[in-house]
This record gives sequence, C-alpha cells and structure tokens, in this order.
Amino acid sequence: MVWLLERETHARITAILASNRTNPSALESYKPVALDVARVVGSDMHISVKGVLVDEIDTWLQRQGVEQTSYYEIINAVNAAEGSPLIKGTKFIVDSGGGSASAGWLAAMDAIGNAKKPTQAIVGDMAASAAYGLISQVGKVTATSRMTRFGSIGVAIDTSFYPNDISITSTNAPKKRPDISTPEGRAVVVEGLDDMHEIFAEKIAKGRKTTVANVNATYGQGGMFLAEKALAAGMIDEIRAASPLPATKNKANTNTKGTKMNIDQLRLEHPALYAEVLSLGKAEEKDRCLAHITAAEHSGKHDVAKKAVADGQPFTQALMVEHMFAAIGKKGTTQAIAEDKEASAADDAAKLKDETTPAKDLGDIVADAICGAEKVKA
Repeated sequence: MVWLLERETHARITAILASNRTNPSALESYKPVALDVARVVGSDMHISVKGVLVDEIDTWLQRQGVEQTSYYEIINAVNAAEGSPLIKGTKFIVDSGGGSASAGWLAAMDAIGNAKKPTQAIVGDMAASAAYGLISQVGKVTATSRMTRFGSIGVAIDTSFYPNDISITSTNAPKKRPDISTPEGRAVVVEGLDDMHEIFAEKIAKGRKTTVANVNATYGQGGMFLAEKALAAGMIDEIRAASPLPATKNKANTNTKGTKMNIDQLRLEHPALYAEVLSLGKAEEKDRCLAHITAAEHSGKHDVAKKAVADGQPFTQALMVEHMFAAIGKKGTTQAIAEDKEASAADDAAKLKDETTPAKDLGDIVADAICGAEKVKA
C-alpha cells in the first residue's frame, strides 16, 4: 500500500499490521465500535479527522487502539452539511499523521474543496501528509498551538527484497516487477511516486491558492514545520489557542449550546435512533389511515374518512361515535328495506291467489243457498 503518512505514525502502523499476521485469532471475539465522525454544534457541522485516514476502517488497527477516520465518512458528512439548510458552515477538527493514498483521499479533497459553505480546519497536534492534503482545501486553517505540526508532503512506499526472490515479467512489461536492488529498478518506483506527488502538490497548490513550484520549494519538502514556520510559509492562516467546546449535558436532547435538538441533528448524530423513530412514525401513520378506512367500510361515510386521512386527523372518540351511529342507521335502513320487500312479496302472492281462483256465477250462489236451507230442515 502507498502511504501518505508522517514517519513516526507509519512506523507504529506498520508494526501493528505486522502483528496481525502473527496473531490473527485475536480478532475472533472482537466487535468494532462505530465512531461518530460528524456532529452538529450550533449552526456548524463539526467533522472529526483523527488518527489514520483510510478508505475502510481496519478492525485490527481499531483493536490496537489506533483511531481511524474513513475518507468516505468525511465525504458523507460534508455532503450532509452542504445539503442542510440549518448548517451554516463546516469545521474540521484535525489531529492526524496522514493515511493511505487512494481514490477516497482525492474524493474527500474534492468534496471539501467544492463546498459552498464556509469551511475551517482547527488542528491540534498535527496535520501531516494526507491530513494536510485535506485541510489545504478549506477556507481557513487554524493551529491551536505553536507546537502544532504541519507538512510531510510527499509519497512513500515501503518494500523489501530478498536475494532468492526472482520476478520474471513479459517482454513488453519490464516495469511490472522492477528490481529495486538496482538503480534502474528504483528509478521505476520513483517515477510512479513522482506522478502521485505531482497530483498531491497540484491539489495543495489549488487549495492554498499558490503554485506547485512554491509547494515543492517552501512547504517543507517532506519534512514537518511547527506552526510559526508553517504560517510563514503560507501553509496555514493563523495560530490561535483552542477554546474548549462547552460540555453537552444531554446529547440525546440538546446540542453543545443547550438548544433543542432538531431533525438534522438527530439524523446526523444518532442515525440508529433516527431510523427507529422514523419506523415508529410510519407504523403509527399506517394504523391511523387503516382505522379511518375500516370505520368507513362499516358506516359508509367514505367522504369523512378521506378528509380525515388527508388532513392528518387522528381517529378520535368523536369520529368513532359518528361512524358507529352511521353504521347503526345504515343497518336499520337496510332491514326496513328488506321488510318492505317481504311484505310487498306477500301482498303480491295473495293477489295472485285471488286472481287464479274460479269465480261462482249467480246460479251457483242460489243453489248453494237452497242446499243450505234443505240441510237446516232436515
């Protein structure tokens, strides 16, 4: 891996990564803990740029107590700040010896450099190598002490070779496996590092509004400057003692100024809680709409339910009673209609019976009367 790391930090990281190969089982019971990179303080977004800068958090380094920051976490935080109407500016709280030279690093520099809102870097112990590349893109760089260090601008690669190691490459790819034991092989490696250094210097020059030549000549040439020399060289903008941030009594409810937490703060500072609250809200809204719709199916008052759903009205006791009486009325009307139909059907049947019974003429009536009289005499 190609590193943009200050030398002491690199030595420590290399030793820890080497121990991973000798004791890999130590990771079996380890569960990494996610660290908050961004938080809202007042109207500013504070983005922490601490420890080793990487594309992805390395669990082994994390277990060894090495703080890390992902370039992509930085990018996401910058984009969130830019997209929120409540955030007025972004402050990067920096203490890092650098990190990996990667696409993520370049993307993070672009995200910071393209920010439309005011940006500032407040540097504690150091901003070296890749970390200096990031802060070179902000609007204002502040050292919190005369002992704050800046620099280590350059690209390095660590490799080794052994007498018995032999690499053979295809005819048209002589630079694929350069023999670093020879001047020609080292020249091939340096050529690649120089190309990367050129990109590094160009990005810094653009961010600090200077030239690549000035960066290469006066920004330490790979060395580190204390704050006063960095200020004289134009690498930073001011030296100002850091003022401690006010303590947060209840992070779940307030920010560091003691004001009430808003939705953006909750989403950025407590993403898991935000997701849980959002899920509960969706469930409650579903239950509310379902209550109105179900009541309307029984009462027939679909217009009332539709308006209540659209207005966000809760399913109250009053609405429940309204639907209930409407349902009772609807049931009574239905029953009355059924009874009317039944009575009408009976009347129709009786009428039909009268119409189908043969009518007696006058002779039959007289005969029946005479027969009745004779029966009385007898």
